[in-house]
Amino acid sequence: MMHAPFYNSNSAHALEAELMRLAYEPLLLKYGVDVVLSGHVHAYERSRPVFNGSLHPCGLTHLNLGD
Repeated sequence: MMHAPFYNSNSAHALEAELMRLAYEPLLLKYGVDVVLSGHVHAYERSRPVFNGSLHPCGLTHLNLGD
């Protein structure tokens, strides 16, 4: 669980967590994390499994629960 999402469709919040994504996303994938919960963006969004900005069969599903 984290505050700012790695991925979201709101252009006003694009790349806000990019440094965290670069540092933590490889570790989350390595240790088998399936779902990442975040808030900050005031909308609900759910991704397909992604890694490094692309669909990935073993990637992480991101839930933005910002309401």
